[in-house]
Amino acid sequence: MNKQAITFLSLFSLILVLSVYYIMLPPASSLDQDITVSEKESETYDVAKMQEELDAKREEEVADSNAIISSASSTQSEVTEALEEIEQTKEARDLENQITTMLKDEGYANCFVELSQESVKITIHQAEGSSEDAAKIISLVMEKTDGKYVPEVKFVSE
Repeated sequence: MNKQAITFLSLFSLILVLSVYYIMLPPASSLDQDITVSEKESETYDVAKMQEELDAKREEEVADSNAIISSASSTQSEVTEALEEIEQTKEARDLENQITTMLKDEGYANCFVELSQESVKITIHQAEGSSEDAAKIISLVMEKTDGKYVPEVKFVSE
């Protein structure tokens, strides 16, 4: 047999196998009927998802700084700056964890804290968020950060 015939038979058999495979798959609509998600799980998932995204962002910052440090072409000032960035990232992560723990101890179990340059963004998953709750959270965060950051409190009831 020549090369063209072998190529044709190989491709034809591949198409035949794939056709049979796709014909034998169950319809997608029957899969969708079995899925149920409760609202409480989705709220927890949102906080967990936001926390995972923030952790990934922090890890990426540290990895970028580590790449600068390990690069042979980096100058001493670049290495020093990268080390400072790593230290700032670790301090920010620690402060976020401390604030999250403090808020959970105060009864705000479903909360997310993100520290930026000059502010602390706090998202609380709570059905009824009052101004008294916001004032309490702001005062707690101001005490914890010694007034270095401006707290931004947001209540979400999704």
